[in-house]
Amino acid sequence: MTCALAIYVIWHPDSVEDAALARQIALHFDGDEPVRDGLGMRIPVRVRSQAWGTDPGGPPRPIAFDAAEVNFIVVLDSWALANAAGTSWRGFFSALTNARASDPLRTRVLAFSPKPGRLPGLSAIQQVGTQAWPTDERRRRDLFLIHITNAIGQHLKAREKVGRDGGNIDAVLIDRERLFLSHAKADGWALTQAIEQHLQGNTYGVETFVDATDLPGGARFDGQFDAQIARSALVVIRSDQYGTRPWCRWEMLRGKLHHRPVLVVDLIERGEARIFPYGGNVPAMRIVLARPGDATGDAAGDGNAPGFSEGEIERIILAMMTEVLRALVWRMRAEAAVARLAATGGIDPGSIAYFLRTPELVDVVHLRITQRNESMIVYPDPPLDEHERPLIEAIGAGLQLRALSELEAVP
Repeated sequence: MTCALAIYVIWHPDSVEDAALARQIALHFDGDEPVRDGLGMRIPVRVRSQAWGTDPGGPPRPIAFDAAEVNFIVVLDSWALANAAGTSWRGFFSALTNARASDPLRTRVLAFSPKPGRLPGLSAIQQVGTQAWPTDERRRRDLFLIHITNAIGQHLKAREKVGRDGGNIDAVLIDRERLFLSHAKADGWALTQAIEQHLQGNTYGVETFVDATDLPGGARFDGQFDAQIARSALVVIRSDQYGTRPWCRWEMLRGKLHHRPVLVVDLIERGEARIFPYGGNVPAMRIVLARPGDATGDAAGDGNAPGFSEGEIERIILAMMTEVLRALVWRMRAEAAVARLAATGGIDPGSIAYFLRTPELVDVVHLRITQRNESMIVYPDPPLDEHERPLIEAIGAGLQLRALSELEAVP
C-alpha cells in the first residue's frame, strides 16, 4: 500500500552537520513534534546516507519511488557528496534523476548547497544556496524547514493544478504562498511590519497582504479583503486590542468561513477585556519582544517598540507554513479515502464537506448561512469527544461527522 507523501533526506556520512540536520527534519515531520507543534499528522521521513552493501564507501539503499504517491527528495550537498556522486554514488544519483525526469508529478528534488556548482543530473534544477545563512543552529534549522515545507506545498498545489487542467508540471506556474496579516494597528503593527520586511528580504517564495495600502485605488475594502483572505493563510496577531476591533473579528470569521489555514500569534501583554469567542480552534504560538542585548527576548514594551528578532519571525513563518502543509496533506489523504469508498458506492463525494480543523459550532452555522447542502463533514483526527460532539449534532440537523481515521478504517 502506498502512502500519500514521503520525504527522503540524502547526505554523505562524512558530514556530521548534515546528519544532525537530517535528524531535525525527521523530528519536525515524522516525530512527536508534528502532532505537538501543529502538523497534526506525521509524514514519513526516510534517510539515505550509509552504504547499502559490503562496500563501506558504496551508495545508500535505493529509493522505492513507487512506495508513495509523492516522493520529496531533500539533498544536503557537500564537497564529499559531490565527489561521491561522480564516483561510487553515480548509479544512485542516476536512478534519482531518471525518476525525476520520468515522473515529475511523483518525484520532486530540492538540493541545499553551501558551495558553488551542482550535483550530477541536477544542473537544470534550482537549488538553495546556504553560504550566507546565519551560523546559529536553531535559525539554520528553521530556514531549512521553511524552504522544505514551502517547496512541498508548492509541489502539491502544482499536482492539483495539473490534475485539474492538464499540462506539464515543470511548466505550471503556482502563485507564491500569501500570508494575510490580521492585526490591530494600535499594538500589533510593529510585528506586522517586522514579518513583512523579513519576507521582502528573503527567498522563501512567500509574500504578505497587510492592509488597505496593498489595494489599488478605488477598490472596495470588504470585497477585496474577503478575496485576499479566501486565497491566503491567515496569521492572526492577537494583541491586547485585537479582539476589540470589528475588522479584526471579521477577518478571523472570514478565514474560518473560507476554511483557510489559520495561525494565532499570541502577543498579549496586559490582557483582554473580552476574548473573542471565535478566535480559537486553531494552532497558536507565543511570541516575545527582545530587549536590547538580549539574544532570546522577553515580553516587554507596548507592541510597537522595535525588538522582534529575525529568529522569532522565522519561527512564525515556519509555524504558518507547517499549518499550510498540514492542510494540503490532510486534504490529499481525505480525498483519497473518499474516492476509495465512492468507487464501491459506499459514499457520495458530492455530499462531503472537507473541514481542515475539528468542527466547531461556527463552522456549522457557516454551512447554513451559505446554504451548502453537504450531508457529511470529514475532518482531521482525533474524533470529536463526548463533550463537543453533542453540541455540533444539536445544531447540525442530521449532519454526519467523520474523522479521517474513521473513513480510512472502512474496509
